[in-house]
Amino acid sequence: MKKLTLLLCLLIVAYSGYAAEQVYFKIAVNENDYSTFLTDRISTRKKTLQYLATKMRQYVFHPGSLNRDYYTVTENRGIKYFDRDVVQYDITPVKHDRFRHVLLVDQKKDVVIRKEVYDTNGKLVFSFTSLDRESTEHVDDADSHPDPDSDAVHIAAASVHHDAFNGYFVTADRELKDGTKHISFSDGLNRFSIFRKKINTEPTEQKRILYGNYIYRKKVGKELFTVVGTIPFEEMDDLINNIVKLEEKK
Repeated sequence: MKKLTLLLCLLIVAYSGYAAEQVYFKIAVNENDYSTFLTDRISTRKKTLQYLATKMRQYVFHPGSLNRDYYTVTENRGIKYFDRDVVQYDITPVKHDRFRHVLLVDQKKDVVIRKEVYDTNGKLVFSFTSLDRESTEHVDDADSHPDPDSDAVHIAAASVHHDAFNGYFVTADRELKDGTKHISFSDGLNRFSIFRKKINTEPTEQKRILYGNYIYRKKVGKELFTVVGTIPFEEMDDLINNIVKLEEKK
C-alpha cells in the first residue's frame, strides 16, 4: 500500500510534455538498482517506469532564466553530438541543497538532447539521451509550444514569480480527492512536491530513492508530510520543520 501511494505521488509530480523521437533512459529505481530502456512516446500503455521516465524528460533549457544565486553554470561549446552542434551546460548548485544537472543542448534549437541528474553525493539518479538524429530538425508544434504545466513554461516564468522558498516558486497548488494537499515547486531546473494528509496511524519516518526521485515521509502532529523531488533529504526535513513552525506562529 505504501508503494502504491508513493507511485501515485510520482505520477502527479512527473513532468508534462510529449516526446516524438526515440529516447534512451537510465533511471535509479531504488537506492541500489538502475533500469535502462528505449521508448518512443508517452503512453499510459507503457510500463509505469517507462511512463514516469518519459514524463520526467526536459525539452528546452534557457540558461539566462536560472537564478545564479543558487547555481554555477559552466558552458562548453564546439562539441559535436550525433553530428549536431551542441552546448554542454554543467549546472552545479552553489550550496549542498539541490541536485546537479549536466545538459547537452542543440545549439540551433535549444532542445535538450541529453540530460544527467546527480544527487549531492554524486550518484546518478536519472538520465536520458535522444537517439533520433532528425528529431531536433523537425520539432513540431507540440514540442515548440510546451504544455502550460510543463517545466519549459515555468522556466520562462521564473523571473516574474516571487521566490517561495530558496529560489523556488510555486507551480501547482491543489487538493486531491482524498483530502491530500499538494503543492509543487520549481526553480526552473530542480523541482519538488509536498503532500500533506491527516492520518490517525503512526508511520515510521522513511527516506528512499524511487524512480529517479528522493522521497521523504514524516509525521508531524496529526499530519503526514511526503516530499518528492530532486533535493536532498536534509532539505526535505528542514522544509517540513519550517512549515510547521511558521504555521504554529499564526
